[in-house]
Amino acid sequence: MAMLLKVLLIVMALTVSVGAYVVNDEEQYLSRDQVKELIKKELTNLKDLEKDNKDDDKPTKDLYSEFVEHTDMIKKSIDEEHHDGASSIGVEEDDLSIQEGTAMVKEHIFLDKLNGIQIYHTGEHNGLIAVTKLVDSNYGYVVTKHHKKDVEYCIIRKYDPTKDSNPNEVSRSLKQVHNKMPKTIVEREENIMLDTAFETAPKHIKKFCGDRKIVTEKVVDDLEEAAKLAIKANRKGSNDKRVIIKEFLACDGSSTSIIEQCPRTVRARCRFRRPWCAYTVRCSNDLAQGGFNCQGVHDRNTFICCNFFCPS
Repeated sequence: MAMLLKVLLIVMALTVSVGAYVVNDEEQYLSRDQVKELIKKELTNLKDLEKDNKDDDKPTKDLYSEFVEHTDMIKKSIDEEHHDGASSIGVEEDDLSIQEGTAMVKEHIFLDKLNGIQIYHTGEHNGLIAVTKLVDSNYGYVVTKHHKKDVEYCIIRKYDPTKDSNPNEVSRSLKQVHNKMPKTIVEREENIMLDTAFETAPKHIKKFCGDRKIVTEKVVDDLEEAAKLAIKANRKGSNDKRVIIKEFLACDGSSTSIIEQCPRTVRARCRFRRPWCAYTVRCSNDLAQGGFNCQGVHDRNTFICCNFFCPS
């Protein structure tokens, strides 16, 4: 319908323009054949544009290829450690279909039930950036990574059994809902800032992150709290050993030089960057209904960065 409306508008506009139009201050004329040719070109442009819009919901190639390479590496490692074919028993790969607004999103899920690992990949969609998320219920960490142009760090937090599942729970839940997102969805939103460098990550998490620095996260309520935190953590002369690394916080790295140069108390302006999201499903026994109560879980995170300035 939208495509038809665009076509009609183009036809109307070009039909009206049969006669005169201006190029370099000189009046030029279009014939009917020229109008038809222009319409044909505009239709081709529209088809290309709509194809690009559809491609936004496809897994983003480079981050998705990392997801595939990493999960293939895990399967190979399992087979080598145990015996050939072990990965076919302990590993499960699923796609979860989600209707998000007008977009149909397909999340790719990898479950390593032998080692307590879950990996989720969700491509760019509806203005959100792509994300690959690793949940490790054995070691107790949750790690996310993105395209470096969006967020150049791996972000790590502690595993929380009250909100994070293990791979066996996820596997059972996906079977209950036949890999379709339930109608009931729990929305969980958090604003996060980068906190401190994390140097003691297990070897398999370092492999997941590649050459990205691994940094812990700090959850904040709003931009005002973010600005206060940024100023407190990076105040000049601070001897706090746990000081937040200013480069982690800055939207523009060049603004960090102001911290040492400003003769007054430095200030910070913070802003939201593009968010990302990941989905999962949790099913629990419901004795009253004689079956399972399944809910979708939608985790949406928005990254906050800050720039520093010297007040006049």
